[in-house]
Amino acid sequence: MSNAQHPPGASLNGQLNVVERVSEIRATRPQAIGEALERRRRRPLLNENGVMFLVAADHTARGVLKSGADRMAMADRGELLRRLIVALGRPGVDGLLATPDIVEDLALLGALDDKVVFGTMNRGGLGGACFELDDRFTAYTANCLRSGRHVCIRLAQTAGGGRHAAGAHRHHAADRAAGR
Repeated sequence: MSNAQHPPGASLNGQLNVVERVSEIRATRPQAIGEALERRRRRPLLNENGVMFLVAADHTARGVLKSGADRMAMADRGELLRRLIVALGRPGVDGLLATPDIVEDLALLGALDDKVVFGTMNRGGLGGACFELDDRFTAYTANCLRSGRHVCIRLAQTAGGGRHAAGAHRHHAADRAAGR
């Protein structure tokens, strides 16, 4: 299966359900994820003007579903993927900042060719919980990200708030620097 067999435009015509399509591929050919990621065409990090414009798609992993006045704007996975495919196809959009599941789904759909892809090392905190800031990374590790990474971390002004998360960030950075 090549990226050409699943062009981004085919998923936008309303006849194909992208979630069903991706789910079927994941269930019947899980190795297709790695194949699609290896096969995708890469491009230089910066464009010819020396800048980069990325679409951020890591919000849902943190439970942020709201956009504008719509509290559930990003809750529909199929609609989120369709909108990301449209956004990535726009002139001037250089790439994506996303969690592993989004990166994998878009790779399976052939939407990441010639795009820069940054993985996010998100926290998995439960909003409003007393341990919200002492959570762990839930996505990529520093070692598995080749091109770039994004770390989202919050620290509280109270004593001890976020201490474990800050320590985890420090260990990931040290591992990456040491080549581990």
